[in-house]
Amino acid sequence: MEKEERERERIKRKKNTSSRTMKHLALLALLPLLQLLAGAAAGPGGTGDPPAGGEAAALFGVRRGIAAFDGAMYCPAAARSAASSVGRGCQPTENNRPQNSSRGDGSTSSVGGQINLPVQSGDESPHSKNTPAAPAPAPASRLIRNLRAGRPQTIVTFGTSLTKGNRWFAPLKEILDRDFPGQITHRNGAAGGRNSAWGLQVLETNVLAHKPDCVFIEFAINDCVPRMKISAGQSRQNMAAMIERIRRALPDCEIILQITNPVVGKPPGDKSERVDQPAYEQNYRDLAREHGLLLIDNAPSWQRLLAEKGEAGFLELVPDGVHPNDAGWRRIALPNILKTLF
Repeated sequence: MEKEERERERIKRKKNTSSRTMKHLALLALLPLLQLLAGAAAGPGGTGDPPAGGEAAALFGVRRGIAAFDGAMYCPAAARSAASSVGRGCQPTENNRPQNSSRGDGSTSSVGGQINLPVQSGDESPHSKNTPAAPAPAPASRLIRNLRAGRPQTIVTFGTSLTKGNRWFAPLKEILDRDFPGQITHRNGAAGGRNSAWGLQVLETNVLAHKPDCVFIEFAINDCVPRMKISAGQSRQNMAAMIERIRRALPDCEIILQITNPVVGKPPGDKSERVDQPAYEQNYRDLAREHGLLLIDNAPSWQRLLAEKGEAGFLELVPDGVHPNDAGWRRIALPNILKTLF
């Protein structure tokens, strides 16, 4: 009887030990996520000041939190360092995510959307031992890579009144100036009521003369105005010619195309009427793919707003049906811009 009692106690202690180990490992894996989400509003610079607009702060927080959690899941031992920014510690990529990794005891940890935490004593991950940390993914934009390398950058924004008003670039510049103080020079080459034919005419003075490191271009929203008399085919040719001229004159200049927003409340015959706007926007998607350019595509986000909130909800952020207000740019466009660049 006494022997059986001792055996029951031994089994009970073993179960308790395994349970504590599992809880300990789970908490270690979650620690960076909790810490980073708690400080998500600090933005990518970690200054304590959130990026302009709550949506931008949320975007940075979510992206950093997800990256930290993903890294912790595949490298729980390294997670204990609680790195304060994405890209430090063990960060998985498609090439270093373990799939069927053999443990020292002969068992297998299969990873397919989840990790089977080991139940042996200790909290070292078998995938973290003698495994160098993977580098952080490079940002999509050459602009951001150059800024991170400490290189001053001249940016030209080029397009219609949506760009001339500076409303979409201003919140982006706030973030860039905070994270890369003194590195940005901005030149605005846009003008109200203009189209891609005008863009070709003034490309030399409004863009090339500034020798930019990066140029943002948008004209689709005006090219589809009937009184502009520019077909979708001509609009594409104009844009292709601009891309070619910029690349020939400034081979190192990054060209980023942008699709802005749909236009509502402008009936046929209105001077601001748009016809077949999606076809003009599709040109930008095709040109970006063909030339290997980044594309900021805001159209799906605006269309989603229209579907969910209707025209009345759309007009709260685009009061005249054409030009988004500050809230519209920050809530709808800025997250897309950041997602594309970073």
